[in-house]
Amino acid sequence: MSVCKLAHIFGNLLRNAYDPVKGEVKDILAEVRSLRSELVKGEQQSQTINISVFRVFFWMIIKTIIERFWREYLGMPINQ
Repeated sequence: MSVCKLAHIFGNLLRNAYDPVKGEVKDILAEVRSLRSELVKGEQQSQTINISVFRVFFWMIIKTIIERFWREYLGMPINQ
């Protein structure tokens, strides 16, 4: 067996036992998972805020429509 073949076999054994790239990839994947969970959590909170804002504006519009209707119905002037 030549020295070159022996070096490749030894290199493969070392790479299989300890692969620094594999560890780095696992670290990167862990960071991606944590960022993804933070984004999902943030989206859920922003959706809740958007729904709340929508409800407030919806009721403000309904209140304005009702006030205008009753003012016109009662013949009262509409303040702009």
